[in-house]
Amino acid sequence: MKKFVLMGLMTFSAPMITVEALADADAGAVSSERIDKKIRSGDWSVGGDLALSYLSSTGLQFRTSADVQKFLADGFSVGLVGRYVNANAYDFNAIGAKASYHFFETDKTTFYVSGDLTYNKLDFSSFGIGTDEFTSGSVAIGINYFLNPHIAFGPKLQWTHNLGLTDSAKSVIAESELSVLMGFTLFF
Repeated sequence: MKKFVLMGLMTFSAPMITVEALADADAGAVSSERIDKKIRSGDWSVGGDLALSYLSSTGLQFRTSADVQKFLADGFSVGLVGRYVNANAYDFNAIGAKASYHFFETDKTTFYVSGDLTYNKLDFSSFGIGTDEFTSGSVAIGINYFLNPHIAFGPKLQWTHNLGLTDSAKSVIAESELSVLMGFTLFF
């Protein structure tokens, strides 16, 4: 008897669940809804990323960067990037050029690759050494998860190589580093 009651409930509730799912789909509540991302020619993006790390040579390090880019073609953008790093042993500021290419779009995500070249000013006067200047080149791969057509966030893996470091700068900054960062971007 219990089997028949259970089968009867399943038989009558299945169509109701399907009808509710269809009603939600019509209302746009289905999570696989495609978002028309603002990564087309003529669109702009303003974004940034944050990282917190610990290095045995310098201790706790906080890093943030911001960029502004214009899409020159669908998925391809160029612009400016600024960066600030604060550690126990030093601070440095950077400004430079950046290019990004978004590819492999899904309903709510894009993968992207980016590269930048920056001029950096290093201040490690807390050691009594003063300041130094050098250049950096970075390449990154990341994922943007779009909450809506204008707001996205996601992780990125970035490799940076510092060129022209003096011996004193090499004592606090590595020539190359691999970082995992969390980014946030506004598209319009």
